Amino acid sequence: MADRTQYANEELVRKLLPILDNFRRALEHAPEGIDRNWFNGIKLVARQFEDTLQAQGVSQIPSVGEKFDPAQHEAIASEETDEHEEGTVVEELQPGYRLHNRVLRPTLVKVAHPRALKS
Repeated sequence: MADRTQYANEELVRKLLPILDNFRRALEHAPEGIDRNWFNGIKLVARQFEDTLQAQGVSQIPSVGEKFDPAQHEAIASEETDEHEEGTVVEELQPGYRLHNRVLRPTLVKVAHPRALKS
């Protein structure tokens, strides 16, 4: 019963995540010269939206710098590098979220792999 109550909003929250993504994209790609008051107002609305989701038990899954975890991350690219340990997440391509302890959407990531040895 507790599980049912705790995860009752799961379907709704899943449907709200793309809206949160779009808020973030809009803020990241705001044109130069945009009215600062308008921009700050939109930032406030986005923050309020995030806070509301967080109050319902939604949290973003940590990724960059973390060891790749297939239960929480989905690798969609890799990067050849000597700067990071193999299997380390080097870039987040789309944030992932949990509702309490349940993954709603895995984080889409780029993962480090060692450079190929030259022969």
